Amino acid sequence: VSHVKVTGLKSNLVTMKPLLVLCLLISIAAPKKLPVAFQKMWGELAGGFQAGCAAENNLDMEAASGIITRFEAPDIAPVHCYVKCMVEKMKFMTPDGKMDKAMVVDTVHLFTNELVDSCVIQEENSCRKAYLVSLCVLNGIAED
Repeated sequence: VSHVKVTGLKSNLVTMKPLLVLCLLISIAAPKKLPVAFQKMWGELAGGFQAGCAAENNLDMEAASGIITRFEAPDIAPVHCYVKCMVEKMKFMTPDGKMDKAMVVDTVHLFTNELVDSCVIQEENSCRKAYLVSLCVLNGIAED
């Protein structure tokens, strides 16, 4: 009798496996989005810096804008350094590569002290650090 139960269990797992894979694919395919209020605020805050930072880092404006509008930030050096340029221009990162938590929280009210504290990242490369910290806080406010 226990042999039948095990076989039945295996049979259920075999039929459930495609369903589990489908659920995983749907969750991956349904990307998060940044709140509209944040996108609007970001445009007002960073609009004057985007073109210069994009040009400085050989990043086209469509890709630069897509970081916020589509929440697409490829893990590549031009994007890393574009993000660093942006956070430096907004005084969120000091010239020595340290994040200014007070400035971030005071400027972007959706970012809480707790969220910023949870995104402390040890990274030698200041471009990559700016990118990773930024992705972390953006993920903290992103919506399904």
